[in-house]
Amino acid sequence: MKTQPLNWFDARSLVISLVNIEKYEDALLLLLGIMTGFRTEDLLSVTVGHLKQEKLSIIEGKTDKKRDIPLMRFHEVFRNIFPEDYLTHKRNNQYLFTSKAGRSSGEKLTVNGVNVRLKKIFAEFDIETPKESSRILRKTYARRRFDLLVEELGDKYMALCIVGKDFNHESIYTTMTYIGLVDEALATTNDIFW
Repeated sequence: MKTQPLNWFDARSLVISLVNIEKYEDALLLLLGIMTGFRTEDLLSVTVGHLKQEKLSIIEGKTDKKRDIPLMRFHEVFRNIFPEDYLTHKRNNQYLFTSKAGRSSGEKLTVNGVNVRLKKIFAEFDIETPKESSRILRKTYARRRFDLLVEELGDKYMALCIVGKDFNHESIYTTMTYIGLVDEALATTNDIFW
């Protein structure tokens, strides 16, 4: 079964719940993932210094293209829910997400490590997903971006085009599948037969 996006409000609640139980690194991983849409491999390269900038600029590993994400909204959310001193004791060149084994050496977390963490988090908070994969963060961002664009533009086709361009998709169908619209439509149309 394919990875599907989380409901935006469930994702937000999960981030806040993780902060409340002081699982800050996990909360930050989810927050940054759902607010930037970066691939997991790229998220894992983000350092403390990156978050202190006005925008997050990354050369994507898969496409080798530069992608800039303004961080104004992220900073606002971060300040509202994280402890004020969370990043102050960390070095600018320190990775945000480190493996348990590599915490003292600063070794960055792996994609597999993220998948293991997400599986534990989803089990702990009784979140059911067809597949626990780090891709769920990127898909959640994509779906939220689509929903907000539809709200703003009033045009689903244009919203799909913009999200497709953001994600370098070759077709609208790919974008529709990626954000879960195709599966939603199939589930709805299957219900009308009986």
